[in-house]
Amino acid sequence: MDNLLFSSLLQSLKEAKAISNGEAYPSRAIKVEATDVKNWLEKTDCQQSQK
Repeated sequence: MDNLLFSSLLQSLKEAKAISNGEAYPSRAIKVEATDVKNWLEKTDCQQSQK
């Protein structure tokens, strides 16, 4: 592994550790909302066993 790639990886690990310890905030965050599966299946006239 070349030094530039290793330095980048090492910096990423340090940032991840800081975020995990609450010392820094992530630059992005994703919010996933739960889907009402039963309602969705009824609206689309699908069954759970169908793929």
